[in-house]
Amino acid sequence: MGQDALLLRNGRLLSCVPGDDGPDGEVRDIIIRAGVIEKVGRMLECEHAAVLDLDGAWVTPGLIDACTRMGLDVLEAGEGDRDSDEISGPVQPGLKVSDGIDFLDPAFRDAQSGGISTVYVGPGETNVLGGQGAILKTWAEAPAGMLVRDPADLKAVIGDPPRRAYRERKIAPVTRMGEVGLIRACFESVRSGSSSLDRSGTGVVGRVLSGALPLRVHAKAARDIGVALRLSREFGIDLIIEHANGACGLDLERQDVKIQDVKIVFGPLMAAAYDRDSLDGGPGCAASLLKRGVPLALTTDHPTIPVQDLRVLAGLLVGEGVSSQEAIRTVTLYPARVLGIDHAVGTIEPGKQADIAVFTKHPLDITARVKMLFIGGREVLAREAREREGRGLESI
Repeated sequence: MGQDALLLRNGRLLSCVPGDDGPDGEVRDIIIRAGVIEKVGRMLECEHAAVLDLDGAWVTPGLIDACTRMGLDVLEAGEGDRDSDEISGPVQPGLKVSDGIDFLDPAFRDAQSGGISTVYVGPGETNVLGGQGAILKTWAEAPAGMLVRDPADLKAVIGDPPRRAYRERKIAPVTRMGEVGLIRACFESVRSGSSSLDRSGTGVVGRVLSGALPLRVHAKAARDIGVALRLSREFGIDLIIEHANGACGLDLERQDVKIQDVKIVFGPLMAAAYDRDSLDGGPGCAASLLKRGVPLALTTDHPTIPVQDLRVLAGLLVGEGVSSQEAIRTVTLYPARVLGIDHAVGTIEPGKQADIAVFTKHPLDITARVKMLFIGGREVLAREAREREGRGLESI
């Protein structure tokens, strides 16, 4: 903008900071400098700053979707345009989604229109070890700049999809026992130094076994979640559970796991139950887990549900007795924690990256629109609209 800093005035703030559970939307100002939030407070002043009066608009951290296949599986695409599963074999830890992402996928623009600044992109669900996921910003000056963490984790799947896919081809795995056996054999071979994987695969599995990288397990049914928890204890690995539809049917306390340490990416809440394992996992289950102290992250699982509808899913929790502040955290702070980036994003407080969404109404109001989106202090959404109209940033 040509100034040293940016001062956002008169925003109705939902900071998502833990313990900040006062009345929704207290009016605050925010000072941004060099892409970072410098100060939050009332009636702030900042010399040489550009000033943008939000005029009572609602302000949240940039939203975060912790499970998508953006850039890999195109919305409403045919089979030829679904690029998230390498079906040449069930054990593929060396693959990287960043090698296949279409950074020009319109879904990234759609995400911006929903106030989303950060997404996780992961492999699909066909392979027991499907490859390495990545964390991205939904905008950057150049595509390479969108990558935040690559790899972010190693994706595994326990449940119906792998055994269903490979049973048709008459190769392993054709049972859940076979799925878990392949995962265990892969881990044990790397740990013993006898692995036949390529260097990339051996390296990423080694990082998982050392605790340097989490294992993300697609597990819907309660029994599959239980197996994932047992594997995490057996190998001493950091675990993320993806989908977790049956988590309410699992006594987590009896799994010898501290409930606050269970990392869950839950949902999507409104998806069709296309298999038996998808029958559970509605808003009531998510609300129950939150009330039990599990800081879960909601997801659209784009393209299962369009990514821009993420905040709509959070709104469903309010109808189940979850406070609006806690509901917003399921798409801001909690996914940042699950992804291991909460030191940088997920709340509006000094020192955090200036990823900020501005809404015309409370963000859980279905009639609200995203007015502006800032990523790293750069105004993305409103700026692009003005550029299309032939106006510059100075015309704010």
